[in-house]
Amino acid sequence: MKTKLFFLVALLIIVFMAAGCGDVIEFFFPFMQDSEEKEIEERERLMSSDTDNDGLTYWEETQQYSTDPDDPDTDDDGMSDGDEVALGRDPLVPDSDASETTTRGNAEEETEDEEEPELPADPVQPEEDKYVSVECGFSFTLPEGWVIQSEDFYETSGGSKAKRPMIVIVKSNDPQKVISINVPQTHCMQVDPYTTKNEPAGSQTMMVYTYLNATDNSEIGGCLTAEVPGKDIDGNATTYRFVSQFKDQATYSAFGQIVGSFR
Repeated sequence: MKTKLFFLVALLIIVFMAAGCGDVIEFFFPFMQDSEEKEIEERERLMSSDTDNDGLTYWEETQQYSTDPDDPDTDDDGMSDGDEVALGRDPLVPDSDASETTTRGNAEEETEDEEEPELPADPVQPEEDKYVSVECGFSFTLPEGWVIQSEDFYETSGGSKAKRPMIVIVKSNDPQKVISINVPQTHCMQVDPYTTKNEPAGSQTMMVYTYLNATDNSEIGGCLTAEVPGKDIDGNATTYRFVSQFKDQATYSAFGQIVGSFR
């Protein structure tokens, strides 16, 4: 029995050697290709699915809002992540009145609609159309209809204060449209198929990501990113990283204006 097995293995080795490596790879390539296509399909299916039924896709939770894709209420305040985003709230910060808000019904919603929209607390806008950072000595034009939602010198993992600010800019009538500067773990994801293209932004350059449908290559989303040199709070050279998970015309125009006017 062992002798027969030995001769069988030897025969297979001789066949593969005679066929050549290229033929062997060509034989197995269709199986490898099928495996890669299935992996891409599974990844796309995951990114577009709502794994915790909170109204946000896996992609939105992991790439846009940094919420938990397996927990419908990441901040445990009684309101789902999707509802908080729809109301312009931060799904990562507990709202003390969140559970009460969800049960008040349509009567209160109508009352809230009559109230004037609440502006971000103490927006940092020294001039009507320009943002100026006194600490780091830079400025940029703030496009019409966009406001500074927050500016913060966050603490690093070591507990020390960051040397450059984290800035969040939102569209005043659509706060889900966000342009971030130096926000940790925010980037344009690279999930095939996608394309990239460099576009001018004043004297700077921004990169435009376009995400495509694997079936017909139609556009299904996009992202904008740019890196611009500047100074930190100590006057040392550093890089400011701009990201937006949207590339609609309004966001594209505002992003280019902000990046291009950064001084």
